[in-house]
Amino acid sequence: MIVHHSIRVRASAKEIYPMLLEWGMGDWWPEGSRLRCVGFSQAREVVGTRYRCGISGLLGFSWDAEVVSSSAGREISRKLSGALEGVERLYLIPGRDTCEVHVLSDFRLGSGVKGFIWNLALARAHESAVRDALAALRWRIEGTEDGDGTDMQQSDPMDSDRRRFLKSLIRR
Repeated sequence: MIVHHSIRVRASAKEIYPMLLEWGMGDWWPEGSRLRCVGFSQAREVVGTRYRCGISGLLGFSWDAEVVSSSAGREISRKLSGALEGVERLYLIPGRDTCEVHVLSDFRLGSGVKGFIWNLALARAHESAVRDALAALRWRIEGTEDGDGTDMQQSDPMDSDRRRFLKSLIRR
């Protein structure tokens, strides 16, 4: 299952990146969100940091996430294991005055009951929580949920390639 959400924020990647390191647990995270993460390792570097993430509720469940790669100011990749198996990538694509923030989750569920519960109750809750988190991130930085709506200037050709790649994953 591939889940992708993005938002444009009037800030630099340098400003946004530290907030992405707090994904699921920062003080900017939406109050009452059903999606939460708790760190359970104190790695000295970003890579190797481990979390327990989950969706709360009667039918909720949890999974582990470990940062497996990081490019400061650009990307964080986390390996998901447990109830969700796969990877979650947080990408930043900087522009002239704004930065695109992308959350791309590519995971599979266990068969049987887990898959049924996810499709029945949790898929919408997960997607809603990610959208709410991106809006909260923009609110914290800009003071608005709507953003400025301006088109972003591309900073280099690789950003355009990354954007096309993300769109191709979603069409599958």
